[in-house]
Amino acid sequence: MLTLNPDQLGDAAQLRFESRLAALIAQGQPEAAAELESPEGRAMLRRQCRRAERYGLRTELELARYVITAWLMGPQFDEELPAMAEILNAPSLTPAQKAEAIERVASTVLEQLSQGRT
Repeated sequence: MLTLNPDQLGDAAQLRFESRLAALIAQGQPEAAAELESPEGRAMLRRQCRRAERYGLRTELELARYVITAWLMGPQFDEELPAMAEILNAPSLTPAQKAEAIERVASTVLEQLSQGRT
């Protein structure tokens, strides 16, 4: 009989989440698939998840929103964009509200950029 300890289960769950997250990003940017499946790409996903956790984001949805925003806006968007830093550091917002807000801001910025407006 195969027995897994909690750490092994956690590692397996993390790998599965990373695979799903990489596939989700690659749906929107197929050229990203190879990079995200590489060891360096997986390490980047883990780093971004750890950054998200510093802001209290814990659920898969919250982490995915953060990581996708980092993919689109840059890996240090949380420090380089004042509006994002303000949202993520706001004590009055729940983690779910923070994740939703950064997704909305990123979507709005990217939409405006694609239309040639800033």
